[in-house]
Amino acid sequence: MDDPHAEPRVNDYDMPIRFMIGQGRLSIDELAKLPTTEAGLDKELRRRHRADADDPESPLRVGYPLYVWSTAQDLLAGPLTPGTRAALYRLLADQPGLTVAGKVTGPLGRHGVAIVMGTAEGDSEYAPDRAPGFRLVVDPETGRLLANEALDDAAKPIRSVAYEAMGWTDALGERP
Repeated sequence: MDDPHAEPRVNDYDMPIRFMIGQGRLSIDELAKLPTTEAGLDKELRRRHRADADDPESPLRVGYPLYVWSTAQDLLAGPLTPGTRAALYRLLADQPGLTVAGKVTGPLGRHGVAIVMGTAEGDSEYAPDRAPGFRLVVDPETGRLLANEALDDAAKPIRSVAYEAMGWTDALGERP
């Protein structure tokens, strides 16, 4: 049987693209307005975390470190400004439970640095597949996200999302 993913695919979504911070969705324009300093981004994410935790309809039940981690998983794959990207990496580095695990090879064979976050007691609800940890594979030269993975007990990927190329174009079929 032929692999349906062997050929490049292009999706032309005729709707606004939204990126997640907690339970909120941000447009590309809103992403561009996020703070570019660690202190500013921390203040904004803490405000959003409190609002999500206090939501009477659907209160968020993860701690702030996993909130920052889940935000990073989504936003680092999006069109962040360089300042916000740098602030997000700095904020990630300050979170308990985070480890820079050194050099790894991502799912597409590219070399990067692994940033690993284990789930804390009570935060395991965050992972629908009950993975004990998560890993971002980052290009240390560019800061570009190469992969986002859920890990098993032996720190082996059980789910991988690899980013071959990211960017924006003006026409379908053009490469970023």
